[in-house]
Amino acid sequence: VADIERFAREYARSRELFWRHGPSPELFYMLWSLVFYQQFSGDLNSSLEIAYQLLQLAEDLKDGALTTEAHRSIGAALVLLGRCSEALDHLEKGAILYPIHHSRLNRVFTSFESKVMFECFAAMALLPLGFPDKSAARLAAGLAFARELGHPQTLAVALHIAAQLHQFRGDAPQVLVYANEAMELADEHGLTLWVAMGLIEVGWAEAELRDRQNGIQKIKRGLAQYELTGTKLRLPYLLALLADQLSKTGQAEEGIAVITKATALAETIGEGYVLPELHRIKGELFLKTSDLKRSDPVLSNSSLSQARACFVRAITVAKQQGTKWLELRAALDIYRLDLILGKSNHAQLAETYSSFTEGHETADLRQARALLNEVPIGCGQVAGEI
Repeated sequence: VADIERFAREYARSRELFWRHGPSPELFYMLWSLVFYQQFSGDLNSSLEIAYQLLQLAEDLKDGALTTEAHRSIGAALVLLGRCSEALDHLEKGAILYPIHHSRLNRVFTSFESKVMFECFAAMALLPLGFPDKSAARLAAGLAFARELGHPQTLAVALHIAAQLHQFRGDAPQVLVYANEAMELADEHGLTLWVAMGLIEVGWAEAELRDRQNGIQKIKRGLAQYELTGTKLRLPYLLALLADQLSKTGQAEEGIAVITKATALAETIGEGYVLPELHRIKGELFLKTSDLKRSDPVLSNSSLSQARACFVRAITVAKQQGTKWLELRAALDIYRLDLILGKSNHAQLAETYSSFTEGHETADLRQARALLNEVPIGCGQVAGEI
């Protein structure tokens, strides 16, 4: 903690001195480093604020390479904040500038290759916005270029993004492939943070495919290693992977504690990208507690009400964000819950499903179509017409 505070003070003093001397490339590089520091230490809003300063500074300097990198910084921060439509605008602007300035970018910004980040963060934005096919195409482009470059840290990040997007799509076999590759690469090059993240992702995939308890133990080991680094970036999402598997094994009380921690952390650091999913998983955990309390109808009904409130909250947040993929996932859960409660309101699920223009063979959209096709004739939906 003392090191972090000292680091922040030194950066604040340096920034003040640099600003006194006016815009300069040196100031840009310093602020660019501070963007990463704020993201990894858990202050995404400050990260975005500084990223906007980068763009202003680059434009003042009339420097195309710096402008390109500023758009990448803004786009990445906006994705993590859950502002995916805004993020795409900056990511596309940066991607257009990249071919003109790539040679200088690659000499100066060596931590992560910008083109790979443009593609991978665009993929991260497109999936929750409801464009799984476009997301897959951008991800494939980013991965291909990362492999071509052979830059270990860039490839490790691209592989982790691939694993996480496939987890969102419910594709555990692909999560396992990408997470194992990321973990092996990170271990080979001493990238401790990415090793820990890989262990969590592998644990989730193995829990889905093979042995839930062993998978959960891997997730817990990975989380312990990840938290030791002091990094808060993506930690709410990684905690959600644990809560998800705890739900599936009926360990509801522990799962609720984990997801509550994840939600509080997401709200503190501003990681809105995963917030609808956190509310949805919490709803699933309350459903599990309802199952455990069947002997007491009052407690069981209370848990069902709490579950529904969580699903409603997930849908509300997703609508605010415009992330209809996450809205669909919560709408599926609330539809199934209403069936349990003897209700038959399919309008919300049908409306969300009908808003998709692609990705109809993905797992969640197939499930939605199957449920809607079961609606009896005369209820506003004819079986087989979706």
